[in-house]
This record gives sequence, C-alpha cells and structure tokens, in this order.
Amino acid sequence: MNASAECTEVLLRGTVLTKSLLWQTAVPLVLAVAAAIGTGIGLVALVTRLLGASVTVDWATITTLAGTGVALVFLVTALALPALRTAMRPDSIRTE
Repeated sequence: MNASAECTEVLLRGTVLTKSLLWQTAVPLVLAVAAAIGTGIGLVALVTRLLGASVTVDWATITTLAGTGVALVFLVTALALPALRTAMRPDSIRTE
C-alpha cells in the first residue's frame, strides 16, 4: 500500500507532504555543499602552503559550481513532485 496515499486518506494535506519533501532535500543539501566547500578550501590551503605557494580562493567559480549543483538537485526534486501528487490520489490506494 502506498504511504502517501494512506496519508491522504487520513486527511493529511498534499502541501504538507510537498513541503516535507522539499525540506528533506534542502537541509542535507545545504549542509553537504557547505561541508564540501569548507573541506575543499581547507585541503587546497594545506597543500599550497606545504608547497610554499600563496592561497587564493576564486569565489566566483565556487559560487557558480555550488549554485549549479544546488539548482540541479532542486530541479530533479521539482520533477518528482508530479509523481508525489499522483501517488496521493485516493485511487492510488487501490492500485498499489
């Protein structure tokens, strides 16, 4: 039986499940991107200092790459929302 259709049967609104899906995507994504940027900059700084070179951070490139990654994840999440809405229909209980 489909869990989202069952939630709809007990009068859980579809907006609650949609917001839940977005939050479950956004929070880990923001934490992961922040950790990746911090780790990457830290490792580059460590290696370049060991080699005796100066450290310069290209924030424009980092922002572009991180923003593109975040945008793609949210695009895929947005493309999954119609499937969530379809699974929440009451007739989905009978077909699942």
